[in-house]
Amino acid sequence: MISSVAQNAWKSAVTSKIIYKFFRWFSNFKQNKLNIFNYIDDILYISSNQNNIVGGIFMSQITKKAFAASLKRMLSQKPLDKIKVIDITEDCEVNRQTFYYHFKDIYDLLEWIYTHEASKALDGKKTYDTWQQGFNHIFNYILENKSFALNTFNSVSREYLERYLYNETYTLLMGVIEEKSKDIPIREKDKIFIADFYKYAFVGILLDWIKKGMKENPKDIIDRLNTLIYGNIEEALERYRTDN
Repeated sequence: MISSVAQNAWKSAVTSKIIYKFFRWFSNFKQNKLNIFNYIDDILYISSNQNNIVGGIFMSQITKKAFAASLKRMLSQKPLDKIKVIDITEDCEVNRQTFYYHFKDIYDLLEWIYTHEASKALDGKKTYDTWQQGFNHIFNYILENKSFALNTFNSVSREYLERYLYNETYTLLMGVIEEKSKDIPIREKDKIFIADFYKYAFVGILLDWIKKGMKENPKDIIDRLNTLIYGNIEEALERYRTDN
């Protein structure tokens, strides 16, 4: 028996439609609606027992991910400037008000994708021994979302892609610099300067790779980068030490 709470959620909450689509898009969900009702019941139970915080956050994330999936799919078919909010809401079977509850406009959604979804690509790989893996994860995210990245790159919204690349690369490099400078007296502004220097070099290579159609194997690029900068960060840190 489906509970009345779950039935009401299915009928009245627009997020329930998005949950249904979420399972179709992301999990190839093939079970019947009863299982989804039960799933919603679990969410509502958690929500009611934790002051609606957990369930509310979960619902919000599901909704945002559904909007993100819709935008990414549309970007594989047409440019960003041809996509309207109504296209996304109709695709997700919700009204415009639901979209505007979560995002100001499509560009706000685009930024959310890069700051919340794409940023996970780094996956903690920001040490001296793992920076190559971290950089490779960034390459792989772009490859896995090629249409999305290319459409962003070739639109007025290119700044969102560039900001993502700069932020992720800076985080990766600063992780390495903090590790290697642990026993070196050095000013914070000098560590930032070193990270910024390499950040612009790395992102310049990434953007050029995107511009050329992402044809070169990322591993080859990373191997050449590793050969080029091997030992250079340590040398730079030594030059900036304050006890010389």
